[in-house]
Amino acid sequence: MYHFIPAWYPTNRIWYDDSKEWGFVNHRLQFDDTVNQVKVFYDNQQEVDLLVLNYSPNLRSFLHQKGLFEVPSWSLFDQLQNTENTPRQILNWREFQWPKQAEFVYSPFAVTVIIKDKVYARIHFADGGYLYKIILVEEASTKQKANYIFDDRGFLSSILYFENGQAIYQDYLDNNGHWRFREYLDGRADKIIINQDNLQFLKESTYQNWEDVIKEILTEKLAHVSSDDYLVVAAHPQHNHLFKDSPQKTIYSFFQERFPLAGEVPSFKDIVSHANLLIADNHKNTDLLKALMQEQSTQKPILQVSPFDTRFELGLSVRRKELDIYFYIDGLSDKELKSNLTTIFKMMQANDYISLILGTYENNQERNQGIKQLLMDYIDQYVPEELPDPDEMLPTKDVKEVPPRARLEVIKDENDLIYLLKTTRLMIDLNREPDLYHQIAAISSGLPQINASHSDYVTHQKNGYIISDHHELEKAINYFFKGLSNWNKSLVFSIEKIAEFTGPALIEKWTETLEGRVSHEQKEN
Repeated sequence: MYHFIPAWYPTNRIWYDDSKEWGFVNHRLQFDDTVNQVKVFYDNQQEVDLLVLNYSPNLRSFLHQKGLFEVPSWSLFDQLQNTENTPRQILNWREFQWPKQAEFVYSPFAVTVIIKDKVYARIHFADGGYLYKIILVEEASTKQKANYIFDDRGFLSSILYFENGQAIYQDYLDNNGHWRFREYLDGRADKIIINQDNLQFLKESTYQNWEDVIKEILTEKLAHVSSDDYLVVAAHPQHNHLFKDSPQKTIYSFFQERFPLAGEVPSFKDIVSHANLLIADNHKNTDLLKALMQEQSTQKPILQVSPFDTRFELGLSVRRKELDIYFYIDGLSDKELKSNLTTIFKMMQANDYISLILGTYENNQERNQGIKQLLMDYIDQYVPEELPDPDEMLPTKDVKEVPPRARLEVIKDENDLIYLLKTTRLMIDLNREPDLYHQIAAISSGLPQINASHSDYVTHQKNGYIISDHHELEKAINYFFKGLSNWNKSLVFSIEKIAEFTGPALIEKWTETLEGRVSHEQKEN
C-alpha cells in the first residue's frame, strides 16, 4: 500500500490551514506532485491513502476540487479533535442567534453584519459556498475580536481570539463545541495546552510546539502501518525529518522549489540515508539530486516524473472550425501585452475564425476593467462587431447572442481552466518562466503552446513553439493554424508524453525501480 504525505502548507503559519476565502486573489493553482501521483495510483486500482498532518477544516472541499474526494484520507487534526467520523450536514448561518437589530449587507465576496450603523461581524465563504469564517469586530473599533472557523462538514472547528487586534490564542473544538486543545500565539514557552478532560490519549498536558504533538501521534499511527508499505513523502523542510526513523519503505518526491536543492542542504543526508526512491519532477531537480548524492558518496535510484492533470480532455477543439487562442497574461508589462495583442488582432482581422481569451489569476477589478476596455478598443479597431439588422431585433425573432471575439477570464481554480481549454486550440504564455499549471494544463489537454523560454514540458516544433521575441509570434501561431498537420503532431506528442507518465506505465516504472533497489540491497546484505 502507498501512503501519500502531502505538503499543503501555508507559508506564514506552519501546521495551519491553507484555505482561502472565496474571491481571494490566487497567484497560483495548488496542483502538485501529490495530487497527480495519488490520482494516477487510485485510478489504476492501487491501494492508497492520504496522511494529512496540518489543520485542514476544508480538506474534503479541497480534495473534491482536485478530483480526489473518493481517496481514503487520515487527518491528524481530525484525530486530535475527535471529528474523524463526523457526517456532513448543511450549516445555515442565517439561523444563528444574531442580535435582533442585525442587518445583513451582501457583497460578491462576503456578508457584513451591521448593528446600529456599525460593523458587528463579517461572514466569509470558501469555494463551493461553504461557510468558512465569521470575523467578530470590537464594538468600539474596527479591530478583530474573534474568528470563528468552520469545518466544511458543517460544524464550528476552532475559535481564534484577539486582544487589541492581535491574535492571542486559538481553541480547537470537537463537533460538540468543547475545546480539546489550545494554541497560544503570544510567544509563551508552552505553546500547546491540552484539555485532558476531553483529550486523554496524549502523553503530556502541555507541549512547547506543534512538532512534538505531531511526532507523537504520527509515530503511533505509523506503528500500526505495515513495514511492507510505502510512505510517499512530498519533500518539504517542515516534515522530512519526521519519517527518518519510520519502519516503512520511504519515497521522497521533489517538486519545483518546495524543498530547495541548490547550495548547502544539511538535511539532505537524513533523507537519502533511508530513502528507497527519489522522485523528481524535472531535469533541474534530477541533476541537483545527483550532484548532492555524489557529494555525499551515496547512491539511490531517481525517477523523473512530470506531473499531468488527467481531468483534462484531449483534442476536443479539433472538432470545431473556430480557432480559439488562450493567452495567459499575468507577468507581462503593459508594453508587452499591447505589442502581442496587436499581432493577434491583426491575425483575427485576416481570419474570422480566430478568437481570443485572455486568462489571469488576478481578481483586481480596477486592473481587469482596464484590460477589458483595452480589448474593446482593439475590437473596435481591428474586428468591429457588425450592428444587427433592425428586422432581426423584433420580439418575434429568435436572436442568438454572438459571443465577443476577445474576452478576459479570471481563473479562480483548476475547474475554470479545465472548462476554458475544452474548446481552445492554442495556448500562449510569454513569461520568462512559464506558469507551471498552465503548462501542465496545455499538455494534459493535448494543446500546443507558445512560450518565450524553454522548459521540460515543451519541445520546440513538437508540442509547442519557442519564440525569442514578439516579432515571431505570428509565425508561431501560423505554425499550428495553417492546416492541421502540425497541430495533430503536437496532439500525438502530448498523448505519448501523458501515457509515459500516467496510468499503468507510471506505476510499472515505480514498481520496477523499487523492486530493483530492494533486490540490490538484499544482495549487498
